[in-house]
Amino acid sequence: MKRISAGWAVCGLCVLGCWVVLPGCGGTQDAGKPSAEPARKSTSAQSAATGTAGVAIADNTADPVAATKVFLEAVRTGDDEKVVAMFTESARQQAGELNRQFAPVGSDTASYKVSDKVQFLAEDGARVMSTWTDLGPDGKPRSDDIMWMLRKEPGGWRIAGMAAVIFPGEPPLLLDFENMKETLRKVELLAEELERRQTDDPAAAGQGTPESQGEAAPRDDFAGGQAPGSQDIQYTPAAALPDRMPAAPTMQK
Repeated sequence: MKRISAGWAVCGLCVLGCWVVLPGCGGTQDAGKPSAEPARKSTSAQSAATGTAGVAIADNTADPVAATKVFLEAVRTGDDEKVVAMFTESARQQAGELNRQFAPVGSDTASYKVSDKVQFLAEDGARVMSTWTDLGPDGKPRSDDIMWMLRKEPGGWRIAGMAAVIFPGEPPLLLDFENMKETLRKVELLAEELERRQTDDPAAAGQGTPESQGEAAPRDDFAGGQAPGSQDIQYTPAAALPDRMPAAPTMQK
């Protein structure tokens, strides 16, 4: 099984993290081969986790904000089992069918903030804003704003998608983890675009910013065009969870 692995700064996919990185970008690993990385300490059995700020994070997913914190803490600490458990059932099933495995690298230098404002889209849908900060390739802190799309399932709220600006001043990229084939296609296009920009202008590729990165609508891919019906407002996917949730006004941080 190939691992969907890497950290927030690997291959320039700073805001895509462990859930969408391509095989060959940050490395791949077959299930039958031993890993060169030291075994990670799983925290999934714990009832609470502690972030870099020393604040205890309850290990519950009763509301979208709490679920987002649990997910990001699992990413930060490299807790494979918890990260997998925090995706929706559909996302996990599709990843398995495509022979993919979610595998966060973890980062001791990372921190995150999650907005306490929730934009409910329906009884089973919500959007939550967050900011992820870690050291960039230049050793300086880089922050990325990310909108998470969550779905309420019997076991609690789970991660269904995300939207984030990859290139400052350009439309954010929308990824639907419940459409994994399309997500991987977009990431392949992104990897190609990152490589092209790195070749054309090494200093500009993967450049981050600690601030909001401009108002724009999510783009369908890097070949051109926006997602149909997208609003020209930052981090507002018009179809965050296609065919299941209606669009709603922008949630402010």
